[in-house]
Amino acid sequence: MSLWNDMKVLYEVNCKAIRGDTHAERLDSFYGPQASLYDGFREKFLHGRREMVTRLPFKAESIWVDLGCGTGSNLEYVAERVPELKQVYLVDLSESLLGIARKRIERQRWSHVTVIRDDVSRWTLGENVADIVTFSYSLTMIPDWFDAISQAERMLKPGGVIGVADFYVSRKYPDAGRVKHRRWVKAWWKYFFARDNVRLNEDHVPFLERRFETVWLEEGQRTIPYIPFPKVPYYSFIGKKR
Repeated sequence: MSLWNDMKVLYEVNCKAIRGDTHAERLDSFYGPQASLYDGFREKFLHGRREMVTRLPFKAESIWVDLGCGTGSNLEYVAERVPELKQVYLVDLSESLLGIARKRIERQRWSHVTVIRDDVSRWTLGENVADIVTFSYSLTMIPDWFDAISQAERMLKPGGVIGVADFYVSRKYPDAGRVKHRRWVKAWWKYFFARDNVRLNEDHVPFLERRFETVWLEEGQRTIPYIPFPKVPYYSFIGKKR
């Protein structure tokens, strides 16, 4: 059954055209037909997000904002901590994925988890109000990703924590101590993901490190389902608002 579900997702991803005049319409065109299978397939290759989420310093009465939350699956990694939180906000522009998130919340009876459909590069909870803000494989699908990070910074309290996991490629001349990817690897994965409007970027990690105090950063390369070579680059980042 898992293999059959994977084949259905791969068919939707590779054989169906993405349609729509707006970013929201294009997201639902892409995710709508595969929303019910999203978690099972993505869990196989969205590397580093579990490690990122489980490292976050959740405390009683914390406020957590998950931007580009998709189906809200990040909550499952810390399900035992969620009831202790004061409030959780799940924000995404894809109604089809948020529908799965609402079912998850209802099933878990998390009355303090709120689902919001909006553009995360413009939506804000307010200034200096959130303890934790996360982006889990969402920055690469946000056209104005730098605005989304700026909004997250404004929402965080001083000393608040941001967590990000995503695909990426390195700069031609990365900062000292940072990974450098071969040119053909960068070109291949940028082309591969661009078909689905996923934009791998050289500037995510440097931008995050300049806006926040780095607490933890992991850069890695791992395979994705049914493509054993080359391995796709990904990073997991935790930073603190200065």
